[in-house]
Amino acid sequence: LKRNFLLLGRNSLKTIGSLGQEEKDFLRKVFANKFVAERVRQEFVYDHAMVVGVPAVMGDRANIQKPEFLVAQEGKPLWTNPQHLHEVLLNTYAHLVASAAKRIMVFQTIKPEFETTYRPIENIFLKAASRPQSLFAEVMSWMQLLNVKKSNIGSYYIKDFVKRLKTVHVAIIIGAVGRLYLADQSLSQTLVAIPLMFFAAEWFFGYPWTLLSRGAQLSHEQVSKNREHLERVVRDISIYRRQGNQQKLNNSYKKLLSLHLEDRLNKNNNSPSSFSINSLKNYLKGVEQSMGLEKNKRFTNFFFLKKKLRKVMSQKEGEAFVIGIAALDAAIKNGDHKKAREIHSGLKDLIEEKKAHPEFKKLLGDLQKRASILGNFSLSQTPVPTEVHRHFEKFMTFSFGAVGTTYLFLSLAVLTFTPSYLTWANVGKWAAISAAGYSLLFLFASKKSWEELVPKISRAIKRTNYSTQRRIKSSFINLSKAQKKARTCRQVLMSL
Repeated sequence: LKRNFLLLGRNSLKTIGSLGQEEKDFLRKVFANKFVAERVRQEFVYDHAMVVGVPAVMGDRANIQKPEFLVAQEGKPLWTNPQHLHEVLLNTYAHLVASAAKRIMVFQTIKPEFETTYRPIENIFLKAASRPQSLFAEVMSWMQLLNVKKSNIGSYYIKDFVKRLKTVHVAIIIGAVGRLYLADQSLSQTLVAIPLMFFAAEWFFGYPWTLLSRGAQLSHEQVSKNREHLERVVRDISIYRRQGNQQKLNNSYKKLLSLHLEDRLNKNNNSPSSFSINSLKNYLKGVEQSMGLEKNKRFTNFFFLKKKLRKVMSQKEGEAFVIGIAALDAAIKNGDHKKAREIHSGLKDLIEEKKAHPEFKKLLGDLQKRASILGNFSLSQTPVPTEVHRHFEKFMTFSFGAVGTTYLFLSLAVLTFTPSYLTWANVGKWAAISAAGYSLLFLFASKKSWEELVPKISRAIKRTNYSTQRRIKSSFINLSKAQKKARTCRQVLMSL
């Protein structure tokens, strides 16, 4: 028994001593990717400004009925409440140290290394232009958060908590220094305030950050897939042209053409997507202005151009029209203005439902040239969005992240400096809330639960219902038999 206790103590010390070692090794091997770096930058800049300014105008730190918690005091210029100084320090640590590391550990993985020195030259030079997606498409990407199997949001919350738990010693040190030396809180109160803040923070104000980061990641993943697919198809076209592989070249050309003609939001609808139509409409408008065309030679009423573009691209002339636009782009870049005007005239004929221009027929007969000009055009005028919306993510981070969480944070910040609230009973209460909350998140908002546990529970409920129905049915049958026997006995007695 003594030996077992010694082993238990040794293993416990080993576990505590190596706490965070795995996370440290991971962070030494991984650099923050572009997504994580941008998230940390946005979160810190917006939130830090709010943490500095918002407490002075709203919340418990702006309540004159509680003068001991006020951020500023009358007659003391440039004076700041020491408790607020601690909160500013805590926010700096939370975003630049804790949150930065957590975002890497939660949203990144170690990817296998590949030799890139001898890649085809197309992998280096053929890059798609940056074209942000529309506001509607951005909102729809974020709405994937509601699809638990897609977003797996519950697992992200749990993973975030586990990483916080494994690196809790750093939070304890920063929290203790700030409370003891900046806020001048007593040691006994600090010992209660730190675990109280650790368990209650997520449920008071922390939950929007994980939701915002996962929503932004879903949007980034979508446009990254668009970019990778587009660049891969264009690279294949270049490689197969060089190799002279006509069959594979034709397959890649059809894939690229389908990006221009098929609606990516509804694969069963043959009409081009709104993104493709709007991009082409704006592109053609800019081309006509740069070419200095007279009004009578431009496309018919620009207001109806979107409808006409959708119509011509959904018909058999769609391929000729897309190739014509690609040829127009190539002619302008080469400075061949005469050819550009001819092609523009042919495009105008197609839109007005006239016969295809002879130049287009020549292009459609030459697969090599057709694929080449379409590939070059697709990189500069991408048929699919390759970047997230420029402002939506910033708006969400500022409004629901910086402003919202700062306001929610103020009440907990004041409570952790309220002696009557700093009890171990409250620490236990928030620990229990955390245990229940993360359990519910796993059960109702994690992909694993919906794919494994929920079907099992559903089958168990069905079996239970089936057994119950059989028992009820059997009871009714037995009751019916008993009633028949009773009637028979009554009839016999009456006959006597």
